[in-house]
Amino acid sequence: MIVAVTGGTDVLPTAPELDALLLGLDALHCTTLRHGQASGVDGAVSRAMFKRRHIAVESWPARWRPRGVLDRSAGPRRSAAMLRGDPSDPSVEWPRSDYSPRPRADLLLAWPGGPGTAGCIKAAERMGITVLRIGEIVELAARSR
Repeated sequence: MIVAVTGGTDVLPTAPELDALLLGLDALHCTTLRHGQASGVDGAVSRAMFKRRHIAVESWPARWRPRGVLDRSAGPRRSAAMLRGDPSDPSVEWPRSDYSPRPRADLLLAWPGGPGTAGCIKAAERMGITVLRIGEIVELAARSR
């Protein structure tokens, strides 16, 4: 299962949220976790995954300044490309351009956030990708204990 995460750049996941995330990823048999390589949720989740060597972590950074000028649409377009598994999208800042297509995400885990987070959630819903809020994951983890 491929799981993507989204959340605010000013949001830091709590210890119970990260614990629930790790339990949930194991329960879902997650093979790949994707994030947008932003500060906040993306960075915290990436660091939490450090000891989960059986789960590949993919960073999908946005190409914010493709020709030296800020492109505000890069974040939403990168989020959609991350969900689709399309590394060839010009909004994705890859070190190489020859990355092969990847499978589509199966699930999006969402923390609170701003317009970028809302856009990623809407893109996932348009693609038919299941969206779970982190609060739902924390509740499920608490019930299973």
